[in-house]
Amino acid sequence: MGPTVMLAPHENDRHSHNPLVRYFKLLGPGLVTGASDDDPSGITTYSVAGASLGYGMLWTAIATFPLMAAVQLICARIGLVTGRGLAGAVRRHYPRPFLYAACLLLLAANVFNIAADLAGMAESARMLTGVPALIWVLLFGVAILIVTVYASYGTLARWLKWLTGVLLAYVAAAFLAKPDWRAALAASVLPTFRWDALFVATLVGVLGTTYAMLGGMLLDLVQTSPIRMLFLAAVLNGILAPPLLVLVMLVSSNPNIMGERTNGPWLNILGWTATVLMTAAAVAFFVTSL
Repeated sequence: MGPTVMLAPHENDRHSHNPLVRYFKLLGPGLVTGASDDDPSGITTYSVAGASLGYGMLWTAIATFPLMAAVQLICARIGLVTGRGLAGAVRRHYPRPFLYAACLLLLAANVFNIAADLAGMAESARMLTGVPALIWVLLFGVAILIVTVYASYGTLARWLKWLTGVLLAYVAAAFLAKPDWRAALAASVLPTFRWDALFVATLVGVLGTTYAMLGGMLLDLVQTSPIRMLFLAAVLNGILAPPLLVLVMLVSSNPNIMGERTNGPWLNILGWTATVLMTAAAVAFFVTSL
């Protein structure tokens, strides 16, 4: 077995007899990874869904949660077992065209998504300060690039862990908006569907929000609407997700890669269900957009 330094608690943690204190000291990568999904693109997509469709999309939060959790778990297991990302696992065990396709899909989705996130952050900063958004795009882009490259993992993880507390603002915003709680609860458990371009595109965006810094900065020079870019980034993620999910499922079910840690029956069922649903949603998007 390899070293277990990352799994061992910090020396100070061993001297704490309070389980709650030990828990929060050890909490980190999983919390940050989960919180990172609530990026500007995701929040904008949910806002657009609410503004255009009311409570009609709330059911997706409950219906897709087990599928999202399964996919996240499968991806985490691939990383834990192989010590590599998806591209590294594909490169060693599948033909090169699979690797090139995966890299191109990830590149396209990530560059556009980062461009949209930077545009949203810059527009928010412009409203607060009056400084042009393009200046903020450059400042945010360079700052994040420097921190990512030069800061140590421990320092970055420690700061990001506490920054996730900002997400509590979403809980407060839900109450301050004073929604019709009875209608919201009903919409959360009673699915609705409309076969039109607006509903399907929004559905693809909502599903796609769960799935290269300089390239993103260059795209922001186009200076299109940040809200439009953020929403389109989510839709693009939803369209590109199916082939990536297929690769994830193939890798996680391959005993030559995962050994004895291949997916169990339930993970296979949930993972392939998520893949089929994302594929169906992407196809429906193109059909309704014609």
